[in-house]
Amino acid sequence: MHGYNGLAVPVRRGEEPLVLKVGWPDRSVTEQIEGLRLWAGQGTVQLVDACPDDGALLLERLDSARSLQHVPLEEAVLVIGRLLRRLAVPAPSGFRSTWDAAAELRDRLRGRWEDTGRPFSVRVLGVAIGLAGEMAAEQPSRMVNRDLCYLHVLRGHREPWLAVDPLPLVGAIEYQTGQLLWTRYDEMAGGRRLRWCLDALVEAAGMERRAARAWALLRSVDYWLWGLGAGLTEDPVRCARIVEELV
Repeated sequence: MHGYNGLAVPVRRGEEPLVLKVGWPDRSVTEQIEGLRLWAGQGTVQLVDACPDDGALLLERLDSARSLQHVPLEEAVLVIGRLLRRLAVPAPSGFRSTWDAAAELRDRLRGRWEDTGRPFSVRVLGVAIGLAGEMAAEQPSRMVNRDLCYLHVLRGHREPWLAVDPLPLVGAIEYQTGQLLWTRYDEMAGGRRLRWCLDALVEAAGMERRAARAWALLRSVDYWLWGLGAGLTEDPVRCARIVEELV
C-alpha cells in the first residue's frame, strides 16, 4: 500500500499484526511521530515504535480496505467532525500554528493571485485577505490534524474509526473545514448541500461557525491557487465553486 510519500507494508511482530510505514526521513515524518505520541491512540492509529532517521513507523494494523471515503456523506461528515474534536487536545509548543498559516496567506495571497493569472475577482481576493488577517490573531492552542480527510480515516478494531497519516498543527480546529468540503464536493450537488455539510461539521465538532466558514474559504482559495500552479485540473474547479458559494 502506498500514498504520495510513503509505503505501508503489513508485517507481524510475533503474532501481533502491524504495519511498517516508510517515507522520506524529513521534518514531516518527525512531526507525525511527535503527533502520534501526543495523541497516544486517541482517535488515531497507535504508534508502536519509530525510527525518525530512517523515516520508519511501526503502527497498529487497521482495515485499509475500509475508509470513510466510501461511507455515505451524511454519516461520514458526523464521524469525521466528532473525530476532529477528539483530536483537539492541548498542544505543546514547537509546531507550526494556524495563525502562522493565516499570516502567510494574508501576506502572500495577492502575489500568488497575480502569478496564476488573477483567476478570481478582486472582491474575492479582498475578502480572503481580510479573513486571513482576522484568523492571524493568536488563539488557544489545540492540536489539529492538518491532513484529516475521509480517505485518511480507516476502520479499526479497538475503535470503529481511526485517523492515519496525521500532520500536526496547533491552533483553531476550524482550519480543517476546507479540505473536508473539497475532498467530497462532487457528492454535494450544489450550494445548499455544501452549506448543509459545513453546518453538520460545525455541529459535530463543536466549532465556531464564523471561523469554520472563514477557514473553509481561505483553505479553498489557497488550494485553488496551489492547484493552478501545480497543473491540477479538477480540484481548482471544485475550490472555485466552494469559494463562490461561501463568498
